[in-house]
Amino acid sequence: MRRSRSKGVGKALERVLLGGEDEERAGLESVLMSPVRQRLFAFMCRYPGSQLKTVSAGNDISQSTAAWHLRQLMDAGYISQWNVRKKVTYSPTGLVDKEDAELLELLNNEAAKVLFLTILSQPGLSQRELAKILGTSDQSIQRLVKRMEGLDLISRTTDGRFVRYFPSDGLKRARDRNYKREKEFRKDILRKLETDGLEPKIVRQSDAELMVEIHRSRFKSVLELSVDPFRTVLE
Repeated sequence: MRRSRSKGVGKALERVLLGGEDEERAGLESVLMSPVRQRLFAFMCRYPGSQLKTVSAGNDISQSTAAWHLRQLMDAGYISQWNVRKKVTYSPTGLVDKEDAELLELLNNEAAKVLFLTILSQPGLSQRELAKILGTSDQSIQRLVKRMEGLDLISRTTDGRFVRYFPSDGLKRARDRNYKREKEFRKDILRKLETDGLEPKIVRQSDAELMVEIHRSRFKSVLELSVDPFRTVLE
């Protein structure tokens, strides 16, 4: 008897700490009627391939809270979990291909993102010049450029005793390859929202974004979703 009561108290406490108690009280039965999960899902659409620590920091919530809500989204089929280089990453189901999981995981790394943007804006810099500009070690730059070359994000040329780095077309090709998938994602997410009883209504859409109004009982909300992750991942 004591054990059963303790277990019940633990579950109740978890709901209060993670937001579930308020959802139950309000009658928000659908996973996406939670404001926290709406934010997390929109974040995943903008930055697919994110690790838990990135999701947590990007939404100003603890890792335990983020993990709990991500599990709800996974159980409902809104996001998928992939293992990339022994790291767990999360992406919206259907928005990107697993083939591009490593590229997205790398660009969600802040140091790699800053390095890549530097090479985009100042092509032809050497490893030493990049290290000086970014205030990091040659070894750190070497490790990241090696991965970027492997993913065809950058290429190198030899200039005397210097190796210089230039943008490649790997990101553009990944974006072009994903175009058809992005169009299907729009249709799939609207169908899923409809199936979940959320009465989706398109408010606005463009090549890069989809804004959808959703309803549940007397509750109403708006989802603002990126559908061009190979652009937004660099923001």
